[in-house]
Amino acid sequence: MSHRATKSALVALLVVACFRTLLSDEPSYQAEIAAAHSRYFALGNRKAGTLSAAEEKERLCLLGELTDRDPVSALTRDIIAEAQALEGSDKAEERATVEKLRELAQITTQFEGRATTLAEAKSFANSLRKFAARRDVEGARAWAKAQ
Repeated sequence: MSHRATKSALVALLVVACFRTLLSDEPSYQAEIAAAHSRYFALGNRKAGTLSAAEEKERLCLLGELTDRDPVSALTRDIIAEAQALEGSDKAEERATVEKLRELAQITTQFEGRATTLAEAKSFANSLRKFAARRDVEGARAWAKAQ
């Protein structure tokens, strides 16, 4: 087979692979995450104590799945939980920290739903986590603008 024929065959295979991906019945990363979020929220919105043992187990499994497969949302939840734990403090330093955490949560929320793969979501979360750990709102804003 000549070099030209080999090149043409490779191009044809690439085109077929791209069309297969586009026409695939496999759900996208975001569709899978959205379905898990939807079911988790549906279970969580029911009155406390009305979930069966199986539904409660499903809810906890979904939370674990979302923590693993949607790291940006997990980071946002962590930041919000930390802010809530410090809310109502009489200390000026802790009130300032709460404000920074709220701003960081707003920034991380902008990245929820943006990733098209788990690897990309992990990359976003890892970068944002560094800013959150330092309480670096300005750095997070600058990074977010560059994305």
